[in-house]
Amino acid sequence: LQSRPRDTRKSMYETMYYTLKEKGVDAAVAHFSLLKRDHADEYEFDETTPAVIGYLLFNRGKYPEAIGFMHG
Repeated sequence: LQSRPRDTRKSMYETMYYTLKEKGVDAAVAHFSLLKRDHADEYEFDETTPAVIGYLLFNRGKYPEAIGFMHG
């Protein structure tokens, strides 16, 4: 069996956490879109990232932020 090469791209979660914390959900949604468009080779992107972040916010009682991020 051959192992797959290790993905060395950065995780989105830390980047999104700090953007959400410092600038709010609208800025985080915009930042996510910008990074996905212009830096896809540097970060790990998948379809679940916005949903996971949205669910984390939802579980912390930040309902408007969760909805904004999951539907941004």
